[in-house]
Amino acid sequence: MSNINELIAKAKVVAMSAEQRAQQRRNFAFGSSNIENDRITRDTVSRAEGELREGLVTAVAKQLRG
Repeated sequence: MSNINELIAKAKVVAMSAEQRAQQRRNFAFGSSNIENDRITRDTVSRAEGELREGLVTAVAKQLRG
């Protein structure tokens, strides 16, 4: 049991990079989506992420312009 406590303590101090967080987010989205629809692929998730990011950037730019 102490081994699990040691692992938990180590996990609490792990600092993920921005890319690691992005990969974790994509993995979560893929796993959750694929359960409901087996046609969802990792590539589908990555493309959707890019489209969402592009849409967000466009929306923010419009807001800033007026």
